Amino acid sequence: MSDALTDITRSEQRGSLLSRYFESILFWLQNPSPESYQKVADVAAAADRLTGGYWGEAQTELAKSVESLLRSLAVGDEQVWIDLLFSLESWCVTKFAEFSPFKGMTLVFYKHGRVSDVVRGGRDCRIFQWEWNSKDYQFGNDGKWVLVN
Repeated sequence: MSDALTDITRSEQRGSLLSRYFESILFWLQNPSPESYQKVADVAAAADRLTGGYWGEAQTELAKSVESLLRSLAVGDEQVWIDLLFSLESWCVTKFAEFSPFKGMTLVFYKHGRVSDVVRGGRDCRIFQWEWNSKDYQFGNDGKWVLVN
């Protein structure tokens, strides 16, 4: 059992490590190399070692999937990209989308109602469902992304 201040500090550390994790993935996308790969793996392992937290965060399990995640991103696996984009804080989605199969598309967050309420004028779109997995990331929202060409 730990005190509230210790748990708050752990939550802040986890948030910082997850931000660094996503930053390291972005750096790898910009500069794929063994060194940038290792940076992603190191930050993922550091986040996984952190336990507990004030907000009841689940311990992450990022390190075990770094290799498959980066490989899937590199080959443009659309579902993996959707899972990643959903996991990002809104300020950096556009930066990541530039490396994704959805580059140049409009990403629209859609949560409630009918898709026809959002997409009008006969535009082609693809809808991806995203399932929150708190073991993977701590950022994100439930819902769907509608990708409009």
